[in-house]
Amino acid sequence: MLVSEAVDRVKNLIQRTIREYDTNPSLKVAADGSRTPIEHPLKDMVSDDILYSIDSALKECAIRTNPLKLMVPNSSVYTEFKRVSSEFYIRIPRFPVIGEELDIDDGLAHGVIHMTIYFLYSKESRYKQIADEIYRAYNAAYRDMQIQKKLTGDDTVADAVVYFRYSSDGINFHESYVGGDIFISFKSGDQGLWSPAIRFVGRDAAEASLLELSDTPDSFDGMGGKVIAVKKTEDGFEFIDMVAGEGGGATSFVGLSDTPATLTAGKFVAVNANGDGIVLVDAPTGGATATGSGRFGVYRQAIESGFGDIEIDTENYNSFVLAPDGDATIIFKSFDDGSGTTVKCWEGMEISIMIFAASSTITLDPSQTLYGNATISPDGATLLRLRYDYETWVVVENINYPDM
Repeated sequence: MLVSEAVDRVKNLIQRTIREYDTNPSLKVAADGSRTPIEHPLKDMVSDDILYSIDSALKECAIRTNPLKLMVPNSSVYTEFKRVSSEFYIRIPRFPVIGEELDIDDGLAHGVIHMTIYFLYSKESRYKQIADEIYRAYNAAYRDMQIQKKLTGDDTVADAVVYFRYSSDGINFHESYVGGDIFISFKSGDQGLWSPAIRFVGRDAAEASLLELSDTPDSFDGMGGKVIAVKKTEDGFEFIDMVAGEGGGATSFVGLSDTPATLTAGKFVAVNANGDGIVLVDAPTGGATATGSGRFGVYRQAIESGFGDIEIDTENYNSFVLAPDGDATIIFKSFDDGSGTTVKCWEGMEISIMIFAASSTITLDPSQTLYGNATISPDGATLLRLRYDYETWVVVENINYPDM
């Protein structure tokens, strides 16, 4: 894909985003009571902003995946960006220049384009989610193919390739991208299986707007405070008044039928023993403190002593503080993710590990694949932030605090 083509696609996504935004009735109220439309921040972006964001997205992609286009042997003269084996490394992707090729695998280019929008304006997280799907599919294909031939120095690398195909409907695919294609799929080597179709182009504003649908009202005018409901003729939707006690249901957590009638400070929410309701329980025990809620909060496990193999519970915690007494290896707990697959952490979860070493050698689980540098200080403190992505770990951050 040419850089100019990538820039044009970014601009098209920006225009689509702005059109969707401009149909939103949200307005800003000024101090004098007047109303002024709020301009979408992406309207101010120029080509240079897009190119620099594409460059950031290329580097982020090279960290999260192993692009074959960037993989070079040790004898190469390129600057090393990420080590993938004793024989090969990932070089730094070139800065995008109009007129040149985008320095990334073609399939990954679509993920880079969507991540560029997120880098330009981080509140547009839906584009990051699309890029995440593309990167995960690529990583799955990469992991399945016979890439080890290349990594071990074998010259027979015919299968060391990821194939891409495109589609306008997610069913009928072809090899080269053409206008109107909105789905992409991956396959590893000649013997691999195609991944499920991934939509890499968002819906048009007309598709996304409620008022543009054929069976919904044509306007929001005068509908403030009303709710939408199926017509009695059962052939469309209409706005109606909300009648007290009808259709609204409970308006608070304690008003639900399967929750406690009152709330107690400091308690945690849990499913009851019968599996048919919610109860309040004491905070988790077992050497850890916890704040937040579920896997989206912060659950901290503290291990203040020990040596040898020290297991951390990555099923139930995502923040760890370790203070080993001597040389130790940090082992990630194995557990079933609910689908029959044994994993070391929840897919896509990011964990942090704060390690306080006292003249000790601390290492990470040798059975795990780790992308990026993870240096642990033997005489101080180390902060590691890792993300679990398709049964591998990606180093997000590595900070050493010597002599703490």
